[in-house]
Amino acid sequence: MFSSYYYKGEARYILRGNNLPAMIGTFIYSLPIYVLFLLQRNITFIFSGPLLSWLTLIIEAAFALLVSNILDVGYIRFLSNIKPKQENEKTFSFNHIISGYTSNFKNTFKVMFLKNLYLLGWGLFAAIPFFILMGIISYLAAKTDIISTLYSYSSQLMLSPSPDMINNISTYISENCSYLPAVTMACILITIPMCIPLVRKHYEYYMIPMILADDPDISAKKAFKLTSDIMIDHRMRFFFLQLSFIGYYIIMTVFSFAIIPLLLMFYLVPYTNLAYIRFYRQRLENVEYNGRVSESAENIAE
Repeated sequence: MFSSYYYKGEARYILRGNNLPAMIGTFIYSLPIYVLFLLQRNITFIFSGPLLSWLTLIIEAAFALLVSNILDVGYIRFLSNIKPKQENEKTFSFNHIISGYTSNFKNTFKVMFLKNLYLLGWGLFAAIPFFILMGIISYLAAKTDIISTLYSYSSQLMLSPSPDMINNISTYISENCSYLPAVTMACILITIPMCIPLVRKHYEYYMIPMILADDPDISAKKAFKLTSDIMIDHRMRFFFLQLSFIGYYIIMTVFSFAIIPLLLMFYLVPYTNLAYIRFYRQRLENVEYNGRVSESAENIAE
């Protein structure tokens, strides 16, 4: 097993002398996000209300499926082909970033769509207590004046906070809906353990873009089986690898008023992704080796 320090060292070794092309590739990769931002900002001047919300949702979903998912695979393929400068070999091309559209786009779209669909399903499962709570609140809002009264009290509290106002709200809740705080707390406590499967699946499917970058023709069944084999018993190790970059994000937050976060982002994005790719490569080698050992053992047994 290798530590986070090893994967980060491998990433820095690859980037040494290749920082500029990596940053240029990252800039190209991030351009569509800026275009989406401009589009969303412009439609706010044209539409409003529920129509604006629905349009924003449709645009973001279409962007994720048709642009973001495909570019993720291409960007990983671009980074995977960057070789250390010491090898004097140029194998990467900026065309790799859009190669998701040219290398079996149909299969890439399908597998990434299934990944998003499965995660959405697990997300909806985790949100069941929240939906129950919203149902209770909607029922109270439709059948009684409890929610409207609480909203009025809350608005007054925000405008002129005072101990008397807090006491008034507490008294009203205890007299009219004493069960509501308990129900809210129960929903919150139930939601926490129900989020665990979602987090597990998030990490289990994390290697899907890297698998597609290696083999755009792989079937969805094999891709999900492979990412599961790679991440099984190693989700926590990968989480700690991600956590080891937290210092950079703290710096970006502290200096958010300056150009430093933007410059750091163009360095950090390829750096982190190359560390993740090294993790993927090492785990893939182990999975393939264990597969060969198992196959040999089965042949001997026969």
